[in-house]
Amino acid sequence: MKRKRLMAGITAVACSVSVLSSMPFTAAHATDLVLNDFEINYGGWYTESADYLTEVTAIEGIGYGGSRGMLVSGRKAPTDGVVSEKDLYLTGGRKYDYSVRVSAETDQHFKLTLTTVDFDTKEKTVKILDEQDVKGGEWATLGASYKAPENSYSFKLTITTDSTDDFIYDDVKVTGKAEPMSASAADEGLKDMLVNYGIRSGNIFNGTTINNQGIRNILLKDCNAIECENETKPDATLAWKGAGCTNTDIKVRDDGFAKIADFCAENGLAFRGHTMVWHSQTPEWFFKENMQSDSGSYVSESVMNQRLESYIKNMFNLYATKYPNLNLYAYDVCNECMNDSNGGPRGKGYNNGNSPWVSVYGDNHFIDKAFEYARKYAPKNCHLFYNDYNEYAGFKRDAILTTAKRIKAAGNLDGVGMQSHINANA
Repeated sequence: MKRKRLMAGITAVACSVSVLSSMPFTAAHATDLVLNDFEINYGGWYTESADYLTEVTAIEGIGYGGSRGMLVSGRKAPTDGVVSEKDLYLTGGRKYDYSVRVSAETDQHFKLTLTTVDFDTKEKTVKILDEQDVKGGEWATLGASYKAPENSYSFKLTITTDSTDDFIYDDVKVTGKAEPMSASAADEGLKDMLVNYGIRSGNIFNGTTINNQGIRNILLKDCNAIECENETKPDATLAWKGAGCTNTDIKVRDDGFAKIADFCAENGLAFRGHTMVWHSQTPEWFFKENMQSDSGSYVSESVMNQRLESYIKNMFNLYATKYPNLNLYAYDVCNECMNDSNGGPRGKGYNNGNSPWVSVYGDNHFIDKAFEYARKYAPKNCHLFYNDYNEYAGFKRDAILTTAKRIKAAGNLDGVGMQSHINANA
């Protein structure tokens, strides 16, 4: 999958207006539109810091009333905090009541901030919903009523303090009149027609399409599986410039796909990960000695094995920790590893179709290692795939088949993904 390639079938959105307009609408009523108590998953919350070293961790017993709560630690600046976008449930021009419980061991000045973005101008509106001085060891509730501008999206809630001390938060709630729903996962669509044949109907979300209610409606009705376009690729999930990384502990992040994973978990949509190992959209520093810049020497194969295993382990652990009720049913472990000219390994190097993986390993046997580690750490029900394109080319088909047979014989491969890129305007 290439960067910024439009999702297959997206043109169907233009045809959806008449279909959606004929669907029944539920009556608007006051309700809890957002209710994150963190007893199961993280609700799409992640840390926001320049170095990605700030962490948020769900811990039993530290929440309000002795429940499971969220600990924010490792902060280097007061602006380092936790955030979550709630525009999947909220709409501009409507008044909502926002609240969150907060606490810390030391006296703190807490802030609850809402940032919205205008759909047309992309101009941001930043509103401090509430700020309070809270005594150490005590709980307080930050909250306010607020109506965002009519054309708003994002609805990013941010919790910070005026220090770098650790803090705890719990029970995030947004209450108001529900937006009339025009589709849900319970509505009958293409997915229901295929289920008796054991076939999933899937499509992709990206950071833009997830914000579009019309697209969400179509996917809820017709799909039961979702894949991210770019948000789970290495450049979106590796900590920036190797911040805090060691060879045996590669830091990962979910800020790009947290909202998508949360939406899938909440709506029962199965999730397919894409991808762990790719020559493209993997930062060059990941292969270099210091993991701080793109310059320097490539590491040895043994060191890269450590990094590869840690990256795969930590990614699967992230899903298990933050989204335990997400059905992570499949993962494209390796992507597009075969040379387009002869089916062999790609050329050594970086960019222009070359592979830094081959620069380290000399050939394609890193594929075997990736699948070995993926099988070791993936959930039991997660099917592991090798993914590529132009499989109809004889030399490439044969290379993929040879590789697939070898990895399957080792018990580490469940299937081959055959992608195509179709232009509906052609």
